[in-house]
Amino acid sequence: IRIDNLLFTLPEELCETMSACYKADLNNDNIPDYVFVNIKVWNGSYAGQSDIGVFVSNTQKKYSFNAFETRHLEAEVIDGKVMLIKYAYSDDNITFIRQVYTFNQEGQIRLYKAEALAI
Repeated sequence: IRIDNLLFTLPEELCETMSACYKADLNNDNIPDYVFVNIKVWNGSYAGQSDIGVFVSNTQKKYSFNAFETRHLEAEVIDGKVMLIKYAYSDDNITFIRQVYTFNQEGQIRLYKAEALAI
């Protein structure tokens, strides 16, 4: 898929025609990074379950690819950095786990913090 004159190859979980694309600077290097979201479950108890692909710029002026699955995705500025927040059920199917991720200068994803949320 071509965005901003850049060509991205998405894995087959991220359908090019069904993915939304968002742009943000996730590693504070003043180069746009790209988040692709493909909602794969639209109804039932797993509504909102999505595949996520994140292309983050690195020091070689290329993009590192990170992928994960989530129930819900948010972005938030924490300590002056844009961070992605992923929500998923824990193994007990009662507790939500809120995981906050940051990205380093090499474009690699890092867990910033995680916390349990009872629902």
